[in-house]
Amino acid sequence: MPLLLSTLTSFATAVALISGEPKALNDVALRQVLANYVTLYDQADARGLASMFTASAVAIGPEGRVDRGQRAIEEGLQSDFAGASKGSHLEVSISSIRPLSGNLAVADGRYVVEFPDQATFQGMFLATFRRENGQWMIEAMMGAARTT
Repeated sequence: MPLLLSTLTSFATAVALISGEPKALNDVALRQVLANYVTLYDQADARGLASMFTASAVAIGPEGRVDRGQRAIEEGLQSDFAGASKGSHLEVSISSIRPLSGNLAVADGRYVVEFPDQATFQGMFLATFRRENGQWMIEAMMGAARTT
């Protein structure tokens, strides 16, 4: 399955390059960034998640906590994974990805966090991405949730 996903991603990237559609290429790249985010979240990899953010990034959690910079984001995630978010599972559904400029883009969508013994949180997210040295990084991410 990973080989098939990799092949499909490579094919989509090649089609976007051949057709001269940078928006399509960016869509593929940004969807991959969010897919990687979900994978690292499910692994409770706070350091890996924080490395996806720019040095000056801001993350605003659904509970209102604001973390500024990679270090604060990592520490916040470590605390979450050791506490209330321990063993949780994340699902993300992207509604749209829009370029703001050649090196900026925004994505929005919905997410569901499932906890082993607690409520399920559902909500919406808004993420701003900045391309740095050819790589898409998260510049800002905000989540809004409601319990169900």
